[in-house]
Amino acid sequence: MEGKYHVNSIRRNQPSPEGQLSFMLAPLVEMLLDMRMEAKAAKNWALSDKIRDRLTEIGIRVKDRKDGYDWEIE
Repeated sequence: MEGKYHVNSIRRNQPSPEGQLSFMLAPLVEMLLDMRMEAKAAKNWALSDKIRDRLTEIGIRVKDRKDGYDWEIE
């Protein structure tokens, strides 16, 4: 299912599918951006740019800061 998310089940007292997706998305984005920071530290600009560009393609805007990064879903 390209471009869609599938929720197999919703447990009682669990966040809505949208809330669950956001809950799962943040750690994944943080992991990718940490990998991007490692790539930048190693001067692997191609990988750093690829990670940023792929996140941009799926609607996640990355803003570099002096001490790290900020990101948001557009």
